Amino acid sequence: MPLILYVGAAPDLFQFIEESRCWETARWKFDADILFARPNTSVTAREAEREDLIAAYAPPMNADNWQSIIARALKM
Repeated sequence: MPLILYVGAAPDLFQFIEESRCWETARWKFDADILFARPNTSVTAREAEREDLIAAYAPPMNADNWQSIIARALKM
């Protein structure tokens, strides 16, 4: 089973990847080689699913210090 490194929700996946550098960091720090994306049409559904997955898997890149870096990137 793959290790889940980060669970996020964004209206624009490509913008998120570029601005947060999350994928680049996952590849460098954890040698990640798979990115899984699942589209949801509803912001509410995306956020609920994100919270459920974080609670279930405790991804290391969802820790507080990573969250602040990612939040800053999303505000750009």
